[in-house]
Amino acid sequence: MIKKIITCLVFFTYVFSHNNSIYSKSIKKNLNFRNLKPICVTINKKNPNFIAVAYDTTNNCWHNGEKIVIWNVDKKEPLIVLSDKKNNNSLVTKIFLNEKNSHILAAKYHDKENLAIWDTRSKKQILNDQQISCISYHPQFSDLFAISTKENTIFICQLRNKITFIKKIQSSKSIIDLSWHPTKRDLIAAVFEKGKIKIFDFNSIKKAITLKFKTTLSSNKLMWGKKGNEIIIIHDKFIEIIDPKLNKNSNYYEEQGWYVEEDLEINDLRNIIIKKQENDLFELNPLNANIFAISNNKGNIKIMQKYQHLITLNTFNSNVIKNLSWNNAYKNILASSSYDSDVIKIWNVESKEILKILKSPSNNIRSLFWNINISNHLTVINFLGNNVIVTKWKIDLDPDQTKTRKFMTETIYDD
Repeated sequence: MIKKIITCLVFFTYVFSHNNSIYSKSIKKNLNFRNLKPICVTINKKNPNFIAVAYDTTNNCWHNGEKIVIWNVDKKEPLIVLSDKKNNNSLVTKIFLNEKNSHILAAKYHDKENLAIWDTRSKKQILNDQQISCISYHPQFSDLFAISTKENTIFICQLRNKITFIKKIQSSKSIIDLSWHPTKRDLIAAVFEKGKIKIFDFNSIKKAITLKFKTTLSSNKLMWGKKGNEIIIIHDKFIEIIDPKLNKNSNYYEEQGWYVEEDLEINDLRNIIIKKQENDLFELNPLNANIFAISNNKGNIKIMQKYQHLITLNTFNSNVIKNLSWNNAYKNILASSSYDSDVIKIWNVESKEILKILKSPSNNIRSLFWNINISNHLTVINFLGNNVIVTKWKIDLDPDQTKTRKFMTETIYDD
């Protein structure tokens, strides 16, 4: 007990002296759309001035079915308003925003199995004749995206003046998730029920599967590592990282990097299992493909390096971690926030030091992320009543300060 009291005193003494010797600079924008309650938000990480917000329109007879608003944050203007009168009493639980092309947007409803997709230019829904289960936007070509349907079909689509189906693949099993390879433009991975994963090469003359193997359980989400060397499957209770060891004698492997004619089973692969809880977060380091952060249900953050646990960051808060974001210029800088807390912590993960503590406008922090193009800008989004509050923090980061020194900033509020 005495040890815990001493630890807390040391921590609060550090925080008090630290934050009173540092100024914080931020610009705050308050967004309100017809006094509707915001439900969820998605940020365009390539252009953080644009966000998409879904609103609660249930039991409201004073609107025309508006569901999602794309905002220009700096101007505090709603750019595009998307409506869905048929699903007036359904709540949007997730928005899929195309960061390279604002012409397409998808949404998931809490009580619907199918995704709704809009062409934001016409503000009309598209692909209504397809029962779409998941969508994946191409990382390089802004007009390409892939969808899977309840009929176990994968379509590669192109949206220009109209929708064009470029490729089609039929499967005998349900498709759970899709993910494009980050650098090889013709490769897309699909995870199926009961844990089967296939990788398709749409530029190959053969229409056959390029690679397949089985994971241990059915999965919830599929993604590639930052450089595309690993496949990551996120389950409820663990994370699986698979690094295919392919036949180096294959001519296609030498030229393209992935093609094998025969199917590979799990014994042919390097497979890493990392245990987690259902609500734990998983965030890859954008500057080091081998490093990632994972939260736990005790409010702590583990920094992992594939095969081993490196360090644990103690947040001094038992609340579940709700948001994690690695800095895009400094590989040892991480931002975090907890459930039901208005505190944001900036970490130096190498020294395990809290470099900065920020106070957000409410304890309902929905998102935070470091700007991809400006390394010392951190955007935080809060919900407060019927308002969406976007706070842009400017923090002076440089190589020396990211190691041991404190940050020097100042505070500005823009109403």
